[in-house]
Amino acid sequence: MTEADLRVTKQSYFLTKTVKAAKFEELKSLDLGACATVGDIVQGLRYCAFGGRVLGEVADTIYRMATAQKKPLIIFDGVADSALGALLKQFVARSWCRRILLPAQYARGVIRNESNQFVYRSFELDRIMAPDNGPASRRLADTVDRELLHREPYRSYGVDVDEFFASGSDRVFGDLTYVAEPADLAAATREAIREHPRAFASSITRTLWEQLVKRPVYAPENSAPATIARMPSNT
Repeated sequence: MTEADLRVTKQSYFLTKTVKAAKFEELKSLDLGACATVGDIVQGLRYCAFGGRVLGEVADTIYRMATAQKKPLIIFDGVADSALGALLKQFVARSWCRRILLPAQYARGVIRNESNQFVYRSFELDRIMAPDNGPASRRLADTVDRELLHREPYRSYGVDVDEFFASGSDRVFGDLTYVAEPADLAAATREAIREHPRAFASSITRTLWEQLVKRPVYAPENSAPATIARMPSNT
């Protein structure tokens, strides 16, 4: 099999596998008689073809965004005074999203450690995040108390903020990152590291040891030296 045949075979296998895994929705005709509101019409357009389907899917996405518990950020690099910019401002005014950021503003947030590369380690692995670590941690605890602890399953189990932060649970961590602002998570993580530097440093060292020393290393097998065939000499 040539290299070109191999590429074609791999591509065909990938396409076949992708098509089998894809989930398609059947197109349906829009039945206006079954629609009682404009919302019903827009919802029905999701199952139509071409432009109608696009309109329905966009409307459905905006609806899910507006009714979500945690509102999204919008990163917009267009003209603020344009029609789209004015529309996005209405999204913020109606609390359909948290705020609008320019790409540069989002990048600065990442540089200021709002990407939270250590929040998982601090919360789940080291369990050093706590409400009494500092003002940012107390602010994060207030968010947890306000947004989560009155809901199930925390309410039934009588979980307080100290138990919440000491749990180290993956489920709890997911709820925390869902309701908290990235800046608050980053600030609380820095406070936790400053309050417990030895625990954090020991955890980092242990991880490096496990990755660099305990991890098996495999050397390539020695291959036989290649022999070069020589043409017989005429002399």
